[in-house]
Amino acid sequence: MRAPEPTIAPITSLASRVLSGDIVLPKFQRAFVWTPQQILYLLDSVRRNYPIGSLLMWRTTAKLASGQRSRAWTPCPSTRAPRCTTSSTGRQQLQAAVADAGKAAARAVDFLSTQIRTPQAEALPCYNQFAVPVELFRQLPKPTAAQYEAVTRWFWLTASSEYFKGWRESQMGPDLSAVTEFAAGRSTEVETAAALPRALLWQRAQFSRQNAPGKLLVLLMSYEKSVDLNTGLVIDVADALSWQNGKQLHHFFPRAYLKKEGVKAGRDNVCGNLIMLSAITNNWISDRRPSAYLRDLAVWHGEDVLRERLRTCLIEEDAYQAALRDDYDAFLRARSKTLHRRLMELIGSAAGSSGDWRSARSAQRARSAPAPCATASRCSHCPGGTRRR
Repeated sequence: MRAPEPTIAPITSLASRVLSGDIVLPKFQRAFVWTPQQILYLLDSVRRNYPIGSLLMWRTTAKLASGQRSRAWTPCPSTRAPRCTTSSTGRQQLQAAVADAGKAAARAVDFLSTQIRTPQAEALPCYNQFAVPVELFRQLPKPTAAQYEAVTRWFWLTASSEYFKGWRESQMGPDLSAVTEFAAGRSTEVETAAALPRALLWQRAQFSRQNAPGKLLVLLMSYEKSVDLNTGLVIDVADALSWQNGKQLHHFFPRAYLKKEGVKAGRDNVCGNLIMLSAITNNWISDRRPSAYLRDLAVWHGEDVLRERLRTCLIEEDAYQAALRDDYDAFLRARSKTLHRRLMELIGSAAGSSGDWRSARSAQRARSAPAPCATASRCSHCPGGTRRR
């Protein structure tokens, strides 16, 4: 008997097969016990790409007793050959799988909130990203400190590349294999095909509370525990990401000021120009030029205190000096460099597991390979011997 092979099938494909009568419940399966609300919760988990365990399917050409129907639909007459696939996953097995997934999801939430300082699900650059940590903590309930650090590096790498924005079945299989290898201790990093981030991201990507670059920026500042430039208090990231609150995020060079200076629309709203501030400080700054409000803050709190608060917002000395000159282009270049450097520090050795790194290594090996000898079919410098013409 051939061993069963795990596969990942789109939910639309499974639903179509149920409707066509290709998948039915066997007669020995017990009756439905889930309430409509529980079914909706399961479908909501599917929509959010949360792991829901697995289904055991039996493919047979034998004539079977009529299977049970779903509550929600009746299959259409099938025009296919008389082959039927039955779902023989029992209620206890399904409940156990859901319970395991629930425990793993709780561990993943704890990891994201404590290690990454993610305040809520909406802060993730892509919702799909949550599925991998859930599966990882299902297979590896008690990671070591080194494994926690590796998962943290994986998070920052995949979050910075928008890898999960269009997560497809062709990516899910390799990602599952990478998790299994990591959980079994056969690899020290969670391998991924995610590309390394580019420094120009911060100068070009438009900021939005709903797009991946914008959320990545807020997560970085949350991780650094950014403080308000005036009060020195840590900013509430959950409030900053809320659509109902537009005052916790501030354009360091105010958009109204940049418009008066002739900066093109769009360039004023790039991610590199955003920091988190309290609503009170945001209102106080209004549309003032950076040199004006920064000098006021320096007088009130002292240069050293202001510099330290700016560093929590990932604004280093070169960006600060550019702001004091009201030099927007120089500020963007300097701050983008700082944001990129910090992100690469968080990615760390996971950069060696990225698709970009592996491609670069392959290209380097290809470039360093000796060129074929032009004077002999085989020579002492070429693989395979020394036979000459």
